[in-house]
Amino acid sequence: MGKKSKRGRTKQQSEEERVAPALREPQEETLDNLHFQDPYPEEYILDDEVEDYEQDEEGADMEVIQSWNPLSGQPLEPGQELEMDPTAYKMHHALTPDWPALSFDFIRDDLGEARTRFPHSLIAAIGTQADRPDQNQLTILKMSDLARMHVETDDDILGEEYNPDKEDDSDDDDDDSDDEVELDPIIEHFSIPHYGGVNRVRCMPQQSNIVATWSDAGKVHLFNVESILQRFNMGEGKAVASPYDIPKKPFYSYDKHGSEGYALDWSPVRKGGLATGDCTGNIHLWDPRPEGGYAVSRFYEAKTSDAPRSVEDLQWSPSEETVLASA
Repeated sequence: MGKKSKRGRTKQQSEEERVAPALREPQEETLDNLHFQDPYPEEYILDDEVEDYEQDEEGADMEVIQSWNPLSGQPLEPGQELEMDPTAYKMHHALTPDWPALSFDFIRDDLGEARTRFPHSLIAAIGTQADRPDQNQLTILKMSDLARMHVETDDDILGEEYNPDKEDDSDDDDDDSDDEVELDPIIEHFSIPHYGGVNRVRCMPQQSNIVATWSDAGKVHLFNVESILQRFNMGEGKAVASPYDIPKKPFYSYDKHGSEGYALDWSPVRKGGLATGDCTGNIHLWDPRPEGGYAVSRFYEAKTSDAPRSVEDLQWSPSEETVLASA
């Protein structure tokens, strides 16, 4: 038996169907021969006829929608803009800061690991790139009540009466029911003055209230933002800090690199272990002192008379406290 198709109905009509309905002999309808007239009866055609039809359709123009690939070398046409596909994300929120940011990092909270239930929340440290060095800031930002994106489908537009065979989702667990709660995101933030643009921001993994920044003024700063995190926990979406709660300056600064840099990484194995690299090829290691502060040593220095080779990035080993990789 061939494939089922409606396109072969004009070729396979019987002689009786070709006769006008008014000229056909009337037949008495009984319970055994009740029928309805379908203007497009489904019939069967042979496989070779289907292949002929498919070959004819190969030459037809078809519009293929593809995602834009920045590596393809095809620039956007004048007036062409990229649009986000909301179906690609479970959650998506966007905001516009006062100044551009070159680096940010997440601050660990105490709400647990591998959270999957909505709504979500996060705390982040963001460094600015302002037009003047004295206009820069280190912003501590909290976003809460981040709900799942609701993408309108055809079933939502047409309603249940147009899709009666759809499975009932009312028996799903409580997690799915929480996902559909409509919430407005809450944004709270406090800013700390930071002289110079922030090239890199990294939070200590063992004690994330300690935030390190690389300034384009050639200094590395350490900030303690514990008072701001406490305000977030106490405010419950309405955190208000007094001028005494926000740190006015870093509790430790280092300016012996001689130039600015971008490479900055905390050791995930040794608490307080820090490595910094500058644009002249030098790597410095930081060791915390028991009495407070840091002992910083020049671990590696460029020994070439040629143009300096910048240390673009640093990464500590996740399991060995004496292994460090540089780029």
